[in-house]
Amino acid sequence: MAILIVESSPEGRDRLTSLLGAEGYTEVVTAESARHAFQYLGLEDPAQATRDVDLILLDIGLPDMEGYEVARRLRRVPKLATVRLIAVSGYDTPEARSRSVEAGFDYHLGKPVDLSALETLIAT
Repeated sequence: MAILIVESSPEGRDRLTSLLGAEGYTEVVTAESARHAFQYLGLEDPAQATRDVDLILLDIGLPDMEGYEVARRLRRVPKLATVRLIAVSGYDTPEARSRSVEAGFDYHLGKPVDLSALETLIAT
């Protein structure tokens, strides 16, 4: 399973990578911003994605673009329209969860990420 972690915090990226690595996920790539994620996915041309991923863990509070907007843009790319997209946010309120659903996320996890909740979502 190929996983992309888009997280602005170096500590957050390291933590998620370590958690996933400990569970046996070896195809984990990280990006620190929306721009880096789009570059990795090959989205210089918005209609095309050149990389395959199965799951994206996406921070809401990115430095260059709100995660909600990133999700909306990813959902418009045909190749990424059905990729599992999980919001990872320090905001874990009903309003934040509702905004995640509206933006196209499949799930919303509050920070710090609970490993058992993440495992359950990956397994589904």
